[in-house]
Amino acid sequence: MADADESTGHGDAGGFRLDPAQDAAAEPVPGGRELLTGGPGTGKTLVALHRIHRSWRGDRAGRLLLTTDTSAGATRLADGLVRLAGREILDRVDVLDVDTVARRTCVGITGRAVRIERDEPTRWAHVLQRAAELDDAERRRYTPDFLAAEYRLVIVGRDLRRLDDYLTASRADRGVVLDGPARTQVWRLATAFEELLAGRGVASRDRTAARAAEFAEAAHGPAAPRVGGYRHIVADLAQEFSPAQCRLLRALVADETGSLLLCVDDRQRIHAPGDAAGAFAASGRLLRLSTGHRNTREIIEFATSVLDPDDASPSTGEVTRTDQTGPEPILWAFDSTTEERDAVVRVVRRWRTEVLADQPPCAVLTPSTRLRDQVDRRLRAARVGTVVLGSDEDIEENRAVRVGVLTSAAGREFSRVALSGIGAESVPPAELLDHIDPGDRPELLRRWRALLYTACTRARDRLLVTWTGEPSALLPQPAAPETRSSPSEQD
Repeated sequence: MADADESTGHGDAGGFRLDPAQDAAAEPVPGGRELLTGGPGTGKTLVALHRIHRSWRGDRAGRLLLTTDTSAGATRLADGLVRLAGREILDRVDVLDVDTVARRTCVGITGRAVRIERDEPTRWAHVLQRAAELDDAERRRYTPDFLAAEYRLVIVGRDLRRLDDYLTASRADRGVVLDGPARTQVWRLATAFEELLAGRGVASRDRTAARAAEFAEAAHGPAAPRVGGYRHIVADLAQEFSPAQCRLLRALVADETGSLLLCVDDRQRIHAPGDAAGAFAASGRLLRLSTGHRNTREIIEFATSVLDPDDASPSTGEVTRTDQTGPEPILWAFDSTTEERDAVVRVVRRWRTEVLADQPPCAVLTPSTRLRDQVDRRLRAARVGTVVLGSDEDIEENRAVRVGVLTSAAGREFSRVALSGIGAESVPPAELLDHIDPGDRPELLRRWRALLYTACTRARDRLLVTWTGEPSALLPQPAAPETRSSPSEQD
């Protein structure tokens, strides 16, 4: 699991080791509302595990919650917590993804089953297909991504119940400007989206979280029905949480002596269109980790170079120090996808013979499932065992090469990583750039930069980036690009 095996400082329970900054951040603060920031490999997950362990050990009253953004991530956190403290800790600590937290909270108060829609982008696309009144300009503006972000950040995120509330709400932090008629149209589309979900017997993630937050907030009142609150809550990868999800976690803290810690890296914010966790915790205590223990200096410097060079805002996710060094990342250009895939297969085959059994496996990451499946087939044809990231076979004991899309890499760690298909037409996809409102273009580019940054920083000591034709414009432009170097020379 991510960061849990870093050996960085003085000893602690379960063989996990903390450096001084991590050790200080892991110490519980009664009644604290805290935001822990740090770049890749700085130990945010490690601190999350130790914080919940120390809270469990020091406070024997009530239940505790360790949460994250996905069910697979929750499984990895549970495994890490058991390795740290033993299985008995799970008797009082719930380790759940944030959607399950919301669903259980709603079920606990209503007694009725709650189902959450798992493919919201497809449902937004269906809503747009049925909206015959939209002209070409409106279809360019109202993409599924735009509508999902507006719904998540503004309509549900700000708890707007009526069209009149939406018409007067501030949207200063949104890229696309909407006048009154445009807002009315967006409200109709959002209403159609919720009606579509209701017809399927499901609800959106954010609407479920908002309802759960209402129940949890009401439970703090006198004579209110009890909602299962928590003495202490720790959230990992909280940069992906929405405003409604952050509101829910705050409401679930049982009383003023309980604590809430959100662990984030805004540079790795991939799915969430806004920094809800940072805004939520702005009035709390800020903790920072800046020493990297995973990546070499060369990989960190390369990964940082894919971020927006014109972004002058101070980052709380910067890695300012790492003692590890290694080879420079290799960038390869090819004339055909066949040559590119063959080269990646040859490199990965050799990597497998060089990575020790006690080290994380190697991985190949691509920008799309289509490219992932192509690479997977080529590796298997070459008798290289593979496992798709997030599948049932993706467990620690399985040493096979991981293959996955860029979006599946968050929170993971690998010895060596090959990024394949990072070309001009794919990163970001040309069809998205050609059919997007100019106001949404900065957010699209930010997201793809975050994807590349996160994928690059999954590698401990070797990084290979390949493409066919022209490279992605998001990659740094070398003075003399390497083209089709011999795979045997990759080191």
